[in-house]
Amino acid sequence: MSKLEVKKYTQIDENLLSKWNELWQNSVNAHPFNSPNWFLACREAFGYFQHVIFVALKDGKAVGVFPLVTSQKYGLRIFASPGGKYLDKNSLLLSSDNTQVLAALLFETGKLGNLDFCEVEEHFVETLKKINSDILVYGYEMNHFVPNEASFLRNLDAAKSRRIENKLEKFSAKLRYEMVSEVKKNHIDLVSQIEAESSRRHSGMGTFTDPIAYKLYLSFVKYFEGKIRLGLLFYDEKAIAYRFGLLSGKTFYETNTAYLDGFQEIMPGKLLLYLMCKSFDEEGIELLDWLRGTSTLKEEFTPYFVKQYSVFYSNSIISRFWWKLITSFFDILKNSKTIYKIINIVRYRLLAHEN
Repeated sequence: MSKLEVKKYTQIDENLLSKWNELWQNSVNAHPFNSPNWFLACREAFGYFQHVIFVALKDGKAVGVFPLVTSQKYGLRIFASPGGKYLDKNSLLLSSDNTQVLAALLFETGKLGNLDFCEVEEHFVETLKKINSDILVYGYEMNHFVPNEASFLRNLDAAKSRRIENKLEKFSAKLRYEMVSEVKKNHIDLVSQIEAESSRRHSGMGTFTDPIAYKLYLSFVKYFEGKIRLGLLFYDEKAIAYRFGLLSGKTFYETNTAYLDGFQEIMPGKLLLYLMCKSFDEEGIELLDWLRGTSTLKEEFTPYFVKQYSVFYSNSIISRFWWKLITSFFDILKNSKTIYKIINIVRYRLLAHEN
């Protein structure tokens, strides 16, 4: 029987990157957020000065990789997946859903102290709880996705589809759609500018209010070259909406979107998504993943979703108690939408500062 061993790396070199990339290329669990390029992009943008990468090996071949970085959250020093609030799926990478490999990685990572695993898929959560009963599951987010069942627009209501087509026809002389596959710095500047004049920014939830976000998206240009898709909608040659995401295999992962205030009548976000769905049909994309977060727009285009959970683990009873107390407090606040919205904006900004 092949022996399983877990090695801990505090430095990254070409040999480690090669093993990691080989596993990522062949894993059924691969996505941009557990790729070596995601780690490199985050390291460059966040300036991580301390990281640990655990690699599970069988016969010298990587069968699991779990990269972690140090951070602060709720007053505790933690180890978490790289990317902070911009992480939309967990960084854990396995060759298959192997409980033995997952248990070995959890055992070794648990020696570090406080572990915060965000955006963990439901089946992984159940396995983690079986491996260690001290695992604390403290929240989840919806992750909507659209499989290409003949067309990405298959689940869109006929009346809503006609309304979109009517808008496109009504404003056809003024609208222009563009899909960018070779994204450069000037495109990042453009999406940042659009967001600066959007309702997202005005509500305090803008991505590019955080300087690190701008650095991260510039790092995407470097490390995900040819694997970015940027949809743009123009009105009288003025860019009014964008949808940005990363490709992995035949899946498009949308990480960010915004449109200018004042153009609500045109429904720019919805029109752009509709046009991009048609482009993806032609490109042969098989799955659209809208990542975490729910919205009416997403629900109009798809009935499909999965839940992604937040998981905390620590050998310290005091740390587990404190984490449960804080997260329970936030759960109570959710019952008051107004208070929760204010607290969430404050927390969003605090996490940006901590990351």
